[in-house]
Amino acid sequence: MSSKKMHQYPQQAKNSYMDNWTQEEATIICQYAKNAQELHRAGDEEGSKEWMKKIPVMPSFAFFMKRTGGIEAVQQWINDGYDFSLVEAEYGKDWLYK
Repeated sequence: MSSKKMHQYPQQAKNSYMDNWTQEEATIICQYAKNAQELHRAGDEEGSKEWMKKIPVMPSFAFFMKRTGGIEAVQQWINDGYDFSLVEAEYGKDWLYK
């Protein structure tokens, strides 16, 4: 066993996008995630993906995807209909190619 410490994540990210959501928006997004999870557990991957596409992709995750999977991987998610509205709102529509 390594003596190296695992990275400890904060309880809540600073400047979380979720902090700006209304209670109603947060409830709706949580329901989308619950629906996706239930369908995934039932073996309905396509149905699960359709619910996941409704949940906004966080900018930090979008940039992680871009760095690790490349522009093509992110572009595929965009083409598949995932919600990149938060990323575009913060970094502009051309964020992927900057």
